[in-house]
Amino acid sequence: MIVSPMMKYIDTIVDDDYNYIEKDMEERKLRIINSTATKTLLYKSYNPFLGTSDIYTRKHYIPEHWRRSWTRFRLGSTNLPCEKQRWNRNNVSSTHAVCICGEPQTENHILFSCNYKVNFLLSDNMVDFFSSDNQIEVIQTVHKTLQKYESN
Repeated sequence: MIVSPMMKYIDTIVDDDYNYIEKDMEERKLRIINSTATKTLLYKSYNPFLGTSDIYTRKHYIPEHWRRSWTRFRLGSTNLPCEKQRWNRNNVSSTHAVCICGEPQTENHILFSCNYKVNFLLSDNMVDFFSSDNQIEVIQTVHKTLQKYESN
């Protein structure tokens, strides 16, 4: 059996402390809770309890392109104009990215209040939306929303 240096390193950590992974996750959660970075604040608005979605822990049939879109949206890694403007360090103006409806574009706006929104679910806020019991419909809605708004 071939053992890589990384495998040896992992074995050393696991041998030294069986609770290493749990401790590491708790430390990460504390850093996220205390962070005021823009991307972290956005993530906490979607996932205030910092839980792991069951689409990553249970067997669900979810088309891969839907899952990728949903994950990118939750992590703030989209090609939405509002996301691009947020990370454009050369843009020092206070103007907002403009949505296809003419209003300032935000993730909340395109999911819940835009006249051209894809979301016809009953929830009207991020926490309820992402914790919905109907995850398949939520994931599909996010995918369709990104398809519609990223292309503009």
